[in-house]
Amino acid sequence: SPANKAVSDYGMSAWSVGIELCHVGTARSGYTRETDYPEAQLQALDHLIAYIDAYFGFESTIIIHKEWRTSNSDTSKEFEPYLANYRNTRTHGKRTLTAPSLSSLSNAKGKKLTVKWKENRTGLGYELQCSTDKSFSTGVKKVKLSGYDTTSTTLSALSKKTYYVRIRTVNGKKHSDWSAVKSVKIKK
Repeated sequence: SPANKAVSDYGMSAWSVGIELCHVGTARSGYTRETDYPEAQLQALDHLIAYIDAYFGFESTIIIHKEWRTSNSDTSKEFEPYLANYRNTRTHGKRTLTAPSLSSLSNAKGKKLTVKWKENRTGLGYELQCSTDKSFSTGVKKVKLSGYDTTSTTLSALSKKTYYVRIRTVNGKKHSDWSAVKSVKIKK
């Protein structure tokens, strides 16, 4: 709740997240208005907002500082075109869960299978299936993994057979389509 009527909009701090972007500015050689906010910085912001949205299960509303604290004027006019562009082109709040891509399957000693995939930030974890049946209708091993930054796992107690593997991104009860299926023969 606000401390007093003079600063009533401070109450928003109790239920919002403030993120500050620092830009290079046009005073430095080689930088223009278009490059004040490097793409890497905007990508990092996009990933952070996507993670927050996925974690809490909502779509963020992006506003500038002076939109929530009416007496504040510290948001530069140069930022306004970036914000308008960001709101129109970034996908953080409208992301659908996309399937991760399997990178490799390898047989490790002791009848183990190491599975690796590319990080996928559209969800909060993964579900992996492994089976000797390429249609995944019988004998399916299921593994749930939390953390979008998890990119490998090892399955053990397998037989000397060919195994088929697929993976999908999950966020609570929501999930992406399955990835393309890859196979590996367990020999050792």
